[in-house]
Amino acid sequence: MRWILMLGCALFSIAYSDSASALQMITGKVTQIEATYMPTQIPFLLSEGNATCPAGKPVYWAKDQENNKAIYAMLMSAFVSGKRVTLIMDDNDTTCTGKFIYMVE
Repeated sequence: MRWILMLGCALFSIAYSDSASALQMITGKVTQIEATYMPTQIPFLLSEGNATCPAGKPVYWAKDQENNKAIYAMLMSAFVSGKRVTLIMDDNDTTCTGKFIYMVE
């Protein structure tokens, strides 16, 4: 009986557990911002990269139009001031499209 209860608890926890979100991040200075596709998406370049999105390959921000305007202003501020930004993407994202973005010291 004890074994059946333990098995039931194990199966219940497996069935109702969420998968962990694996994220990758890049922190670097903004070296270029392309405004051509505004307000739909913002391609930009960072001074640093990783294996999936190396430095010099465009990374993207593409949410809704109002959010894109705010992020464009933040990227422009980071570009002019020389501050770094951290772009966070899904681990399996090969399009280099950010989910979260932060301006950092």
